[in-house]
Amino acid sequence: MTVKTAEKKAPANIAETIRKLLAMAEHEGSNANEANVALEKATALLHRYDLERSEIIMEGKAPESKVGMADIVEMTQFHWKAPLIAAIARPSLCHVVQSRSKHTFHVFGRKANVDAVTEMFKWIAPQLQAWWWQDWQGYRKDTPKEMRETWQAYQSGWFGAAISAIRERLQKPFDEFKQGNGRELVIFNDKAVGEAVHREFSKLGKSHYNINGFAGRAAGDIAGRNVSFTEAKRVAGGPLQLGAA
Repeated sequence: MTVKTAEKKAPANIAETIRKLLAMAEHEGSNANEANVALEKATALLHRYDLERSEIIMEGKAPESKVGMADIVEMTQFHWKAPLIAAIARPSLCHVVQSRSKHTFHVFGRKANVDAVTEMFKWIAPQLQAWWWQDWQGYRKDTPKEMRETWQAYQSGWFGAAISAIRERLQKPFDEFKQGNGRELVIFNDKAVGEAVHREFSKLGKSHYNINGFAGRAAGDIAGRNVSFTEAKRVAGGPLQLGAA
C-alpha cells in the first residue's frame, strides 16, 4: 500500500501556520485556554497533513520514522494512570502495553510520537493527582460522613470522568484526520505498530478501569476539560518551549 506523503497535500504555508499556533501555545502572555486552543488547532493540522511537530520545528528535517518502544515506570496510582496514558497514546498514533507486575507502561510508535506521549503524560498526571486530592478534601469537608462515598469510590468516579473528558478532547482532531485524508496513514501506522507490539508481546490480555463511584464524576469532568496539555519551559532566558505536542 502506498501512503501519500504530506508534502503532496500540505499547502505551502501550512508549516508556518502551525509554527505560529505552537508559538501562541508557548507564549508566556497566553492564558491556559488560549494555549490549549492553539495547541489543539496545531495538532489537528499536524494530523491532517501527516506532519511531525519535530519536523515543523526543524523546518522540514525528516524525523525518525521507525516504530520503537519506550518504557515508563510508575510505582504508584497505576490503576488510573493506565487509562490516562492509553487515552493520550491513541490520538498520537501510539499503542500502550501494561506490565502491572513491573509497574511499567510500554509505549509503541514512531519516536517523535512516543516522545510526545511520554512528555504529555508526565505533565498531565501530576496535575490530575493534585486536582483530585483538592476536590476530595473539599468533598470530605462539605459532605456529612454518613452520606459520603469512600475515597476509593470517589477517586474511581473522579478519574473515570476526568480521563473520559481528556480522551474526548484529544480524540476529536484525530477522528477528523482519520475520517479524512489520513485514513490510509492510520491503517498503515496501526499495522506497523501492531507488528512491533506482537514482536515484543505475543500474548496480551485485556485491562479495564472500573468506575464505582458517582460523587466525584462532575468534579472530575471539570478537571479533564480544563487540565493543561502543555508545559511551558523557559530555557536560559530564551523563548518558552512546549513540553508536549
